[in-house]
Amino acid sequence: MPSPFPGMDPYLEQPDIWQDFHRTAIPVIRRELNPKLSPDFIVTIGTHVYLHELSAKERQMLGEPDVSILIRGETAGTHAVQAASSASPAMIGAISTQMEKLVVPFLEVRDRNTRDLITAIELLSPTNKRSGGDREQYLGKRLGYVTSDANLVEIDLLRGGAQMPTEGIPRCDYAVVVSRAANRPAAELYPIMLRDRLPVISIPLTADRPDVTLDLQAVLDQCFNEAGYERYIYDQEPMVPLSAEDKRWAVGLLTAAAKGTHTPKRNEHGPAEQ
Repeated sequence: MPSPFPGMDPYLEQPDIWQDFHRTAIPVIRRELNPKLSPDFIVTIGTHVYLHELSAKERQMLGEPDVSILIRGETAGTHAVQAASSASPAMIGAISTQMEKLVVPFLEVRDRNTRDLITAIELLSPTNKRSGGDREQYLGKRLGYVTSDANLVEIDLLRGGAQMPTEGIPRCDYAVVVSRAANRPAAELYPIMLRDRLPVISIPLTADRPDVTLDLQAVLDQCFNEAGYERYIYDQEPMVPLSAEDKRWAVGLLTAAAKGTHTPKRNEHGPAEQ
């Protein structure tokens, strides 16, 4: 079933659920775009990789010690520590190798023949919107896009965290920015409020090819149908709290959906020039 919300579902913004949604949405978007881009363009999936060393508390939760001490004569993995004189030091595992690896996929529209990058499509993750090394890494990649000949479509469906540094974005819950190489520094903006239907956005290609469209609401609905999110994401509150008014509205939608009487009412929202 589709989400009971008319647009973006705020209950998806939970760490484990968002990662699953992100991994589900990227191939759905590719399936939506590929027939529209054939035969001249292809859509490939790339990945950003973020590495984080686990904190002492996280290591403790996993039941792992901070330091492993190997006495001479014991084994480390498959390699035994060779016998040595009494002056030989013991082997210790003082350098932590306990890392969290976060893989975040994104899409690239490329020329079928030359493989040149035509348009990058980024669906933002919480790690992109929190201050720190991950955000800086993404901003570096973003700068590379906007100083190249490629177009960039940046889809932000997260209420939490800081917005990407883009001038002129009004107050909104979500946003899509379309940066066309030919029009920079100007960009197109789709501002989205919580109660709006997700928009049909334009995916720019080359100067001699018209845009193709992507219906973000249809993508969201398909992800819900594939993943069955309605069975478990409403067991806890949204990660980013709703206002009192929006909370009453959300509870009303969920109650109606549980009774089978809910039909989402969706308001269209188009692009604004930046």
